[in-house]
Amino acid sequence: MNDTIKELAEPLTNLQRLTVINLIGGMSQRQAYLTAGGKAKTETAQDSSVSKMLTNDKVRSYYEAMLEQAQVESVMSKTEALNILSDQARVKENDPATVRNIQTAIKTLAGFLGWESPTKTSVANISTIELVAGETKQIKDYTDGELLAMIAEG
Repeated sequence: MNDTIKELAEPLTNLQRLTVINLIGGMSQRQAYLTAGGKAKTETAQDSSVSKMLTNDKVRSYYEAMLEQAQVESVMSKTEALNILSDQARVKENDPATVRNIQTAIKTLAGFLGWESPTKTSVANISTIELVAGETKQIKDYTDGELLAMIAEG
């Protein structure tokens, strides 16, 4: 919890704080209120209590700050996504399902990094690959994993 949220929580009652935390956690307004220790007896009174609570400027500010914090924490950063996808693309297995997963990871990485790739590629008739200008090598000399890694390296 950051300092701003701590400051916003300071003037609130336990009931207000816990109700907001429960709301952010995904509970309905009524559930959040009751779980936080709300004492209203009827559903109408419970709903009214929560509604009134959320119109309080201090409670509303705390709710919005907590909601924003929860959203920030739930979104994976671009760097985290790239690291995960890179790890998936580096797996070296010959299982066709794994190769498909690697290809999907590489395609997703390409999209993140702005690489342009053809929408359809056929390598059925290719027998050699040019590594450096003028130097070629037979495709059969490479494993599928090595070919995928070379494609990924661009």
